[in-house]
Amino acid sequence: MINLFVLQKNRLAQVPIEDRRELLNYQPIWVDVIDPSDDELAWIAEYYKVVLPDPEELGDLEASARYFEREEDGHVHIHADFLLDEEENTRSVRVAFVLTQNALFSIHDEDLAVFRLVRLRARLRPGTITDAKSVLLELFDANAEYSADSVEEIYERLEKASHEVLSSDLSDEAAASILETIAYEENLNGHIRRNVMDTRRAISFMVRSQLLTGEHMDDARQILRDIESIENHTAFLFEKINFLMDATVGFININQNKIIKLFSVVSVCLMPPTLIASVYGMNFKFMPELDLKYGYVMAIVLMVFSAIVPIIWFRRPTASGKTACALHLAKYFPIEIISMDSALVYRDMNIGTAKPLADELAICPHHLIDVIEPTDHFSAAQFASRALTLVTAIQSRGKIPVLVGGTMLYYRALVMPLDDLPSRDEAIRQTLDQLALQKGWAYLYDQLILLDPTTAARLNPQDRQRIQRALEVFYITGRPLSSFFNTQTATPSLVPTLISLEPSNRALLHERILQRFDVMLEKGFEEEVIRLRARGDLSLELPSMRCVGYRQMWQYLDHTIDYEQMREKGIVATRQLAKRQLTWLHKIRPLLFYDTDMTNHAANFEQQEIDKFSQVAHQWWDQSGEFKPLHDINPLRLNWIDRQVPLAGKVVLDVGCGGGILSESMAIKGAQVTGIDLSEASLETARLHARETQTAVTYELISVEALAARDPAHFDVVTCMEMLEHVPDPAAIVKAIRQLVKPGGMVFMSTFNRNLTAYVFAVLGAEYILKMLPKGTHDYQKFITPAELASMARHAGLALQKLEGMRYNPLFKSYELTPNTQVNYLATVLFDFDGTLADTAHDLANATNQALVHHGLAPIEIGFLKPQASSGAQGLLGAAGFTPEHQQYESLRQSFIEFYAKNLSEHTALFDGVSNILEKIETKGLLWGIVTNKSSRFTLPLVEQLGLDLASVVVCGDTTPYTKPSPEPLLFAAQQLDIAPESIIYVGDARRDIVAAKAANMYSVAAGYGYCAGENPALWGADDVINNPMGLNAIIKELLLPTH
Repeated sequence: MINLFVLQKNRLAQVPIEDRRELLNYQPIWVDVIDPSDDELAWIAEYYKVVLPDPEELGDLEASARYFEREEDGHVHIHADFLLDEEENTRSVRVAFVLTQNALFSIHDEDLAVFRLVRLRARLRPGTITDAKSVLLELFDANAEYSADSVEEIYERLEKASHEVLSSDLSDEAAASILETIAYEENLNGHIRRNVMDTRRAISFMVRSQLLTGEHMDDARQILRDIESIENHTAFLFEKINFLMDATVGFININQNKIIKLFSVVSVCLMPPTLIASVYGMNFKFMPELDLKYGYVMAIVLMVFSAIVPIIWFRRPTASGKTACALHLAKYFPIEIISMDSALVYRDMNIGTAKPLADELAICPHHLIDVIEPTDHFSAAQFASRALTLVTAIQSRGKIPVLVGGTMLYYRALVMPLDDLPSRDEAIRQTLDQLALQKGWAYLYDQLILLDPTTAARLNPQDRQRIQRALEVFYITGRPLSSFFNTQTATPSLVPTLISLEPSNRALLHERILQRFDVMLEKGFEEEVIRLRARGDLSLELPSMRCVGYRQMWQYLDHTIDYEQMREKGIVATRQLAKRQLTWLHKIRPLLFYDTDMTNHAANFEQQEIDKFSQVAHQWWDQSGEFKPLHDINPLRLNWIDRQVPLAGKVVLDVGCGGGILSESMAIKGAQVTGIDLSEASLETARLHARETQTAVTYELISVEALAARDPAHFDVVTCMEMLEHVPDPAAIVKAIRQLVKPGGMVFMSTFNRNLTAYVFAVLGAEYILKMLPKGTHDYQKFITPAELASMARHAGLALQKLEGMRYNPLFKSYELTPNTQVNYLATVLFDFDGTLADTAHDLANATNQALVHHGLAPIEIGFLKPQASSGAQGLLGAAGFTPEHQQYESLRQSFIEFYAKNLSEHTALFDGVSNILEKIETKGLLWGIVTNKSSRFTLPLVEQLGLDLASVVVCGDTTPYTKPSPEPLLFAAQQLDIAPESIIYVGDARRDIVAAKAANMYSVAAGYGYCAGENPALWGADDVINNPMGLNAIIKELLLPTH
């Protein structure tokens, strides 16, 4: 198949080719050839003088032969791999590109999601494509983006697997299923890594060949930066996969010994108090003064008390302030700190490890800091031994041991010790090093596969240190390293009180990591590493020099990377470490959990914003001054709130109350109002005006986050008007608001939509042209789209109930509410049910055949009935040869309904990928719903059984007087959601679905994976066609692009 693309009005447009002679009529910028015939290849050669390779020969080329310039015609040939991630069939597809002076030719044997994404982008965004080179770069960019999305999805699925692995009721069967999932993700991650590396080589060839200049070179550099990030993420995912593989296999073995472990733990736990009480009793005759009335009880209580003297462990990811928190605790409690950080054990490594300073160390005793030289090794077993000794000693002094750090292997060894692992054996290590020099590390890895396949499966073949350690353990003990993990029968050495301090906002954590690394550089980190190198006995082979930051600085001093690369790689490595720590943290259930973002309330504001409003605070109640628009709209929004929930008698909070314009008016309505703000000047103005008008309002200088911590679930109504666009982290505000409102309470928020209309009216119009507001009142980049606000609300646990816009009429100088929120982006996705979300064909076909047999007729082959499954009883019976004109039709239809009702969901299930795309839609903060011709009698039970009851709207065949292809059911759904039809995607697997969507002015998507009544969905005129549910993801991403 030949797809011909030309530039029309600065957009990429596809030209239909019915006859090969039409090729002469166009000057294409891109010719995409999919699984071509010999004739089609000959046409290309004849009309465009371009020789394309046979797709079957693409995979046979050596790497060195995949990039070249053909001397005969000067055409550049590039062969690159693209990811094809289909259910149970992830693979790489080789694409050959031929770049001529005016056009790009591509040839491959399968249609690719990346190519569809580029076509969609170019259609929606004019100017994306300018010439043939930009087409190629756009394809490479889309490939990187597609790979990044896939990496993100791998991470999400692995996170789900992580929770399942740690489930208390994990069965061996479930563990086996998890292993299959992990193996699939490992395969996909490998394909992604290979593909982006392949893209890197292709772009590098173009750069070396001087094919790129100007903007093309800038685009290439950006793609290469994206690829580097993806490579880092895939490396992290390999580590996560290895850990999960090991953990899952371990849990299978643990399950098999659960009963034995239970009795072991109980017997050991009950032994100490029983023994002490017995000894106590035996001494009565020698020490009668101890023969107290409640002696036994006191002895047991004493033992239990001594067993639970608190051992506190603070756990937090890197760069989040664990040490500072523990030091603050030392001011109030008798504690001693035990460091659980594998980097702090090394002497002379101070700046790069953020080691506590001398004045901090003086606040309270610290242990396991500066205990070994950087040339030495300090194992998890050594840490556990020393830490247990310290815990006992600290408790004997009547103090509380506090473990501070994020080295999770240390924690694991401390709480659940392994069988005794052997110490290093230098002779064996030298032998292994010699063997590696002679035969290579691949040979040693192959040996490990034979000796310890479990450990080999979780290791990267390039991980020399761990391969060497695994072989070393085997040669010393004769046991595989994995057996030391799989045969743990010891009871916990101690059970600490876990206090988990974790950030809910990863962006803030990343910012802290960046700041911390820059501070390290300013404090002389480079000079510290120079001093360490000068010792002469250190190298990157040692664990100390592989610590985050030190490795990158060492490489910089070796001149293998430049300064900026060192800084960037160091920050990325620290982020990856924090991610790994968070992954570990989520597997251990803490006794106490604190959101560190919520504890730093003062962080979520910008002082310049507060100063800006403080300077004009005296004008808050001047109804002809700077704040006149707020006075003008106040009656409108007050009445709107009062209509939704009568304010009389309600306890109300006004967040960001400013001078109290809304607060006072709600109090006059009979509400008990509290107004909060961070501008003292504005609050003072509000208090003065309230005294003048004798209106009872409580005003307080406090952040919403701090108030949420103090008075959770206290208010019936919370309002937050035009405030979210003035703070760095609006999601944190929404989260705090959710904590403040009572169950069943109402939240009202207003903000500016980030689109061109809002910019023209709210910024240019209101501030500069009409001068209704002070200049600089609004920052357009901080405006929030309704989709983003809905996402914040959903993540906070709030449900979006109603969405309305407000517009200003300059002629009458008045404001009015309108359903139009100037939404020029996607807000909702609606789905057909049968053949789009759910595979109901088997049960529908069975009901059809049961009806036929019931009437003495022969059953029909299920495969013949399946294409009509979306057409209901009429389509299914029609496939059997019965139309409404037949005498038996009505009785057959009634029998079909009765049989279907009895076996509604025997075989019915969601299509593969439906759950994933619905999760994607949810995480993007979008609404989704169902519009089907199926009656509510059948639809609603199936919706509940299939877990689709989170749909924002369900419109059935009997909900309205009309069914599709009429647009009325779709328009009814839009009305229920209070969202403009133009902002809705409708996905269906029948021609009538597409007809209805187009008539309703919705974006139409044909589900080519559905039943489609045996037709070709590409002929229906839909805006897009998808071949699996996840194909919708690329469409959603494009339509969600903000308009600037």
